Amino acid sequence: MEIFTCSKSRNNWLLIFVLTFLAFGLRWPGIDAALSSDEATSFLMFSESSWQSLVLNYQDPNQHTLFSLLSNISQNLFGESELIFRLPALLAGILAVPLIYFFSYQCTNSRLGAFLPALLLALSGPHIKWSQLGRGYTLTIFLALLVMLSVFKLIKSSNNKTWGLLLISSSLGMVLTLPSNIYFVFACSLFFTFMMIRENTQNSETRLKDLTCSLIPVFALFGFIIAYLIFIYTDLKVGLESYRRYALVIGDLEYEGTKTIEFNWNRIGLIARELVNPWGEWFYLAIFLGGWYMKRIAGICFLIILLVPLLGAWAMGVLGPPRSFLYWIPLVMIMAGCGIIGPMARIGRILSPQTRYAVTALLSIFLLTFPFLHLKDYYFKKNQENEKRKTSLISEAKEALSFIEGNTLEHELVVFPYSDRVLRRYIEELVAHKMLRIFQEGKFDKIFFMGNRSIPPGEIPDLGIDNISSLPKNGFIKIREVGELLIYDLDYQIFRMYANENYLDFENKIPWPKTAGISFDIEDNHKLTGRHSMLVRKDRSESIKIYSEQIKTLKLAKGGGYTLLIYSRKEGSKSYLGLAFDRKVLKPVMLNLMFGFFREMKTGIVWHRVSPHYRFLAPPDSVNKFSWQIVIFMVPLDSDVYSFKEMMHLKNQENYFDGIQMYVLPEKKNKNEESEKE
Repeated sequence: MEIFTCSKSRNNWLLIFVLTFLAFGLRWPGIDAALSSDEATSFLMFSESSWQSLVLNYQDPNQHTLFSLLSNISQNLFGESELIFRLPALLAGILAVPLIYFFSYQCTNSRLGAFLPALLLALSGPHIKWSQLGRGYTLTIFLALLVMLSVFKLIKSSNNKTWGLLLISSSLGMVLTLPSNIYFVFACSLFFTFMMIRENTQNSETRLKDLTCSLIPVFALFGFIIAYLIFIYTDLKVGLESYRRYALVIGDLEYEGTKTIEFNWNRIGLIARELVNPWGEWFYLAIFLGGWYMKRIAGICFLIILLVPLLGAWAMGVLGPPRSFLYWIPLVMIMAGCGIIGPMARIGRILSPQTRYAVTALLSIFLLTFPFLHLKDYYFKKNQENEKRKTSLISEAKEALSFIEGNTLEHELVVFPYSDRVLRRYIEELVAHKMLRIFQEGKFDKIFFMGNRSIPPGEIPDLGIDNISSLPKNGFIKIREVGELLIYDLDYQIFRMYANENYLDFENKIPWPKTAGISFDIEDNHKLTGRHSMLVRKDRSESIKIYSEQIKTLKLAKGGGYTLLIYSRKEGSKSYLGLAFDRKVLKPVMLNLMFGFFREMKTGIVWHRVSPHYRFLAPPDSVNKFSWQIVIFMVPLDSDVYSFKEMMHLKNQENYFDGIQMYVLPEKKNKNEESEKE
């Protein structure tokens, strides 16, 4: 059975080389720019993961398993850099262009019919964008082309084991890249099954056994895929709920669209516009004409691949963002190519050669104008964003790690931005263990701050969101520059506020008042420092603030300074401790709030990293081990005498606190601060 025929003349390899070189040239500028947004999250969360962890777990919707596997292999072989991290996406984006040429050539039996879709894909806005970002979307497009090519080859020769294995591996690769790609794989398998049954009914000599044998690749690939999806099913449910929360909070930003993931026409419109970027909605005229001019069987295949994912999303009630449907881009480019070439071929028959050349030239200029204008703006914005970046390069983060290891002591804290995910990837664990040592041993010697040159040092301790408070500008001494990364020494002394309270179970010594519905207990089973922790229970639903019965005073000499409070609480708790002053003071500034998470294990206390998307992630179904969060904050104070009390704001029914420690930070030139207890 022939679906398409191949010309016996050789392919024009020079044309393929030109297309490939064009694809490379358009995707290379800016490939070494600083990591940002979701790709920085992937680098942070998965670049150190083992293949077992990646394949057997699905941590959140940001996980593109196959990309992370290939990217980690690349970094192990060639070293860590922005280019090497993005290498799988870049290569997949480049190689998809010659691959669509081969596939289109067999579909159309025309070099022009193969050249135009390949050229359109090389110029496609989203394809260029995702080729330059460390994500799995260009892998999806490349593998989608392999799946379709394998299906068409197997229809011609169903016993070909090579194409059968390629169909299985490329389909599994798509699902490993993005689980929602199962819709595309199912659509291609449905088309292949339909064609095999169709051939079986037309050929009276074909037996059921032959039909079954021809469908073995489909049975095998779905056996692997279903087993994989069942294995990570619990993680997928949590991931779906996490993305639902994400859409509700920031769904109206750029390509995310509306604040919902439900199937609706607005989201379909967003997908449709993304597929034809940069040409715009008029491009669908060429696509619809292409559906008319395409061969009947190829048209049926494309129709199934377009409809099945939409029907699946409608049945599930979940429609992902436009980038989740980028596997449609090859179909769109091929159909548009047919829609442009078909009418031009007919018009050309009635025009003179000179007129035909002129029309062709005008059409080419028209088609190329849109990508030219888009790419001019795209590269300019990309360059501007990289110049104005507030995050670290991988090379800068490595040097920052060397500085901490070689120039800081065990009781010296390093504060850096939570939003700098590349810097987190290299120094977060080391800094977290410094926090733990300071907390457990009750010794605090110095504070360093490090952040991008464009960030004022007082704004370095961010929480990944717009700062609601920052430290005063004075007291920061720049001691080193690492590219655009600056390192500061906070020029203040650090003392325990009250020498006689150098006690690691101090939380149980604070005279908290007896309050109806509130109970205080000494806890021995869960603790992070000292011999005990404090367990506070409340039997009322509303939150409540409780203040210590003891008033304390603090005197700061000229120049002022800071108070600093350290404690730990159960991870996930919304309750917190603080200091209530007798007058209005500046808001406290959290230091490394989301870095100090430690889980109680049989082997001891183990640090774990928190995802940048922690605000959106749904809690897993399984019960987690008990974990602690170390909290450190500073309150800027002027030179004066202050009265204050310890306070707790209880929001949870059950609240664990441990290791309350208070420090005072006067300027180094003023060492005559006084503290007294009343």
